[in-house]
Amino acid sequence: MFTEDLIRVASGPPPVELYLASTAGPPDRTLLVLHGGPDWDHSYLREPLDRLAGSRTPCR
Repeated sequence: MFTEDLIRVASGPPPVELYLASTAGPPDRTLLVLHGGPDWDHSYLREPLDRLAGSRTPCR
């Protein structure tokens, strides 16, 4: 199960927020996944990253 949030990375102007979806896993084995940008839907990443749950902490 993914937890979703927005993280502010710049206060602006304009302010910049990034979407973050993460799941539980070992804190010392974090996996950061970046995808193609605002016009791309990230849903194609859900299934492959769900398979890593428990062995990594996927964040995207």
